[in-house]
Amino acid sequence: MKELSGGRGCFQDNLLRLIAESRIIPIIDAVKPEQLERLVDLYYQAGFRTLEMKMDSRFMEAFVNIARRDYPEIYLLAGTCRSPRDIRRASFLGMDITISPVFDPELIKYACLHSIPYIPAVSNAEMLGQVITLGFSVVKFYPAEQKGGASFIGGLYPEYDVRIMATGGITLDKIPEYLKLDNVAAVCTSHIVSPRLMLDNNWAEIEKRVKTAERLLQESKG
Repeated sequence: MKELSGGRGCFQDNLLRLIAESRIIPIIDAVKPEQLERLVDLYYQAGFRTLEMKMDSRFMEAFVNIARRDYPEIYLLAGTCRSPRDIRRASFLGMDITISPVFDPELIKYACLHSIPYIPAVSNAEMLGQVITLGFSVVKFYPAEQKGGASFIGGLYPEYDVRIMATGGITLDKIPEYLKLDNVAAVCTSHIVSPRLMLDNNWAEIEKRVKTAERLLQESKG
C-alpha cells in the first residue's frame, strides 16, 4: 500500500489529487487467472497508472501480486467494498484505496478510524450534501448512467462543490461527456474490456478498445 497520509476525510486531499490525475480508471474483470498479467500489462503500456478490481473477484490476490511485482507505481483501487470486512481485507492485501458502491456512515467511520483511504458512493444530491459535510472532497457517483448521466452530474455544480468519480454504465463513447465537466475528476469503467471479450479471448478487439481508451486518456490530459 502506498503512502497517502495527510489531508482531510480519510486522506481526501491526496485522494482527489490521485483520482484527478488518473482521469480514466479501468475496472479489471478477467475471467481466467492467466489473462490478468496480459491485461494489466496492456493497460500499463497504454499509460494507465490507476486500476480497479472489485472485492468479490476471485482473482483479487493474483491481481495485487502481479501489480506489486511488475508495476509498483500503479495505484490499486478495491471496488465494491460493502462491509468493514471488505475494507479490512483490501487493506491487508495492499490495495491503495477502498471504494464502496453505497453511502454507508458505518463504512466511512470504520475506514477513517483505521486510517484506510476510502471513497464513499452517492447516487443523488442529498447524499452528496451529506458527504460534503463530512469533509469529503472526492466521491464516487454510482450508477451514473441510470441516475441521469453526465447532464445530471454536471448540474450539481457549483451548488455541490465536490469532485466526482463517475461510474456505472459509462461506455467508451460516453467517457468524453463526463470528463469535460468541471466537477468530474475521473471516470471509472468496466466497459473498456468486457467479460465477454475476455471469455472469448478476443485479444484483437481487447487491444483495439484499450487503444481507444488510451487516446481518450491522452486527450483528457491535453
